[in-house]
Amino acid sequence: MNVNVHAVIRLLAYTTFLIFCLQDLQGTAENTNPNKVGDNDVPKVRDDTSVIITSNLIPTHPSVAMINETIHSLHHHMKGLPQNVPIFLSVDGLHKNDSGNQTSRDRLEEYIHRLKNTPFPFHNITVVPASSHLHIARTVKQAMDLVQTKFVYVVQHDLPFVRDVYHLELIHAMNDHPNTLRNVLFKLEGALGRFPVCPIYNNHGIFPKEEYQGLDFYATKRWSDNNHFTSKAYYQEMFSSIPHLNGAMEWGMMTPAKQNCSWWGQVVYGTRADNFLKHLDGRQST
Repeated sequence: MNVNVHAVIRLLAYTTFLIFCLQDLQGTAENTNPNKVGDNDVPKVRDDTSVIITSNLIPTHPSVAMINETIHSLHHHMKGLPQNVPIFLSVDGLHKNDSGNQTSRDRLEEYIHRLKNTPFPFHNITVVPASSHLHIARTVKQAMDLVQTKFVYVVQHDLPFVRDVYHLELIHAMNDHPNTLRNVLFKLEGALGRFPVCPIYNNHGIFPKEEYQGLDFYATKRWSDNNHFTSKAYYQEMFSSIPHLNGAMEWGMMTPAKQNCSWWGQVVYGTRADNFLKHLDGRQST
């Protein structure tokens, strides 16, 4: 009788182990680029990525519906992004035209309070409110100073992802090609005719996907504040060497991107037909 009991226990343990392995394999398949060329194993990388989401007072605040949709889009579309990824919600202060408005101050204060108390689908979120108006460049910088990882997504609160991004393969490609994949931009719906070619590999700027984890990229002579993935080192170099980055970063970066596109120009993730972001209208939506 005891032999049978032990046999049943061993069988149950073995069955449980098999179920766990199958679930693990299924999760790996769901988070891996199905178009990857060559070795189909998911690249093994450490948790070396952070996320910065910039925000500022808009008419729909103190509602957190907009930034909540953007954060949920990261959870849904960033394949392989860990649940404990450090996320910094960097909130700009009031513009001087609103700083004397008590209603605006109350709305911003309530918005920050809600950000701190909303159950988002990630476990490691820090709210970073600015004490004064910084504009987007310095709003990014105040959070970037807190980043302790090699890579970072810079995301705007009104630009959720609408298409899958293969995070692990992207990191692997950037580690393999640090001089050609310095800053990767995600294309916004409707952004047509705004991507002049940087001929790194050919006259179309198209990267050989078989060398880049099966991912599509094309190089451009442009720079945009829209959602992008880069390294902290890139931003440190940018802030220390490019003047006039006190307003929108693209104002100061467009000229360097045109003059030295292979170094400062952004590389776009996907093909020219692919869109990865949509714009939420904070002035009309609720």
